[in-house]
Amino acid sequence: MKTYPSIFNDVIGPVMRGPSSSHCAASLRIGRICRDLMDGDIKDVYIEFDPNGSLATTHKGQGSDMGMFGGFLGWEAYEERLPKYLQAIEEAGITVKIDIHPIGAAHPNTYKITLRNAKESRALTAISTGGGMIEIVEIDGAAGDKLASSGAITLTGATLTVNLLSGGFTEASYVIAEGTSITGSFASVPSGYAVSIVSGGIGQQAVL
Repeated sequence: MKTYPSIFNDVIGPVMRGPSSSHCAASLRIGRICRDLMDGDIKDVYIEFDPNGSLATTHKGQGSDMGMFGGFLGWEAYEERLPKYLQAIEEAGITVKIDIHPIGAAHPNTYKITLRNAKESRALTAISTGGGMIEIVEIDGAAGDKLASSGAITLTGATLTVNLLSGGFTEASYVIAEGTSITGSFASVPSGYAVSIVSGGIGQQAVL
């Protein structure tokens, strides 16, 4: 069965609790991916923000902490309990430490997160690209699969291959390419998937 981008979540913007989609909704999606990486078993979280980025001074006031903590708990962006995120994260037995120090972040909305439980430790770096959209930059040191260009991208003749991780998809859509403009279409897209070209990032994005 094919799935298509949501007019509310992917075009107009995510259905969410405010104040900021690029901070709250995006951070919640990042938190949900963190939860899936740990198979729902998170005990300790270490979050690093770069002092030169926007999150160093806005992570609390703009709802990044609220969204991310809600994601760790498996909540949705419209969850009514989100304002009580600190109480909920404590009741869940999850310890969170946030440090602000140089991490060499190239993007102002960079999240560098280390997750631990009794069995394993995982690391993830992600960015909020605006409107609730996110990009996974690295997982355990491995770069994410996204084509990023500072110029135009032509998809004509390209073939798209989708390989699912053990946790499967955790979000309704993902940005797979970004450039000043995107033209053409994939020659082949796996059955059950659809790719749309939307405005975002530095110009246009291809969304799976």
